[in-house]
Amino acid sequence: MWSQKLKSGNVCYYERYKDPLTGKTKTATITIKPTGRKSDVKVAEDALREKIQKIMSAGDPVTNSITFADLCEKYVEYQHKELKLQSAEATRRRVATLIRLIG
Repeated sequence: MWSQKLKSGNVCYYERYKDPLTGKTKTATITIKPTGRKSDVKVAEDALREKIQKIMSAGDPVTNSITFADLCEKYVEYQHKELKLQSAEATRRRVATLIRLIG
């Protein structure tokens, strides 16, 4: 965690975390008005931890109800964005076969 004093006199606290769905590093911020006490840092840490936990639980695939077919569809969309067209189409065909076999 790190902090940065703003022109308004407030302090902005930052914390990095890794998004489990995308694997990318993201930054959460919280801005508080300083009271001049050491407890400001503790309050900011707790607020950031709560904010990150809320963000991570909102996108948690375990708590959201999603079908296997929907998950495969999202995977294919991701493959189309990240891979060459030929590779993505091969993945799409494999996934379609898998969905047909599983039902």
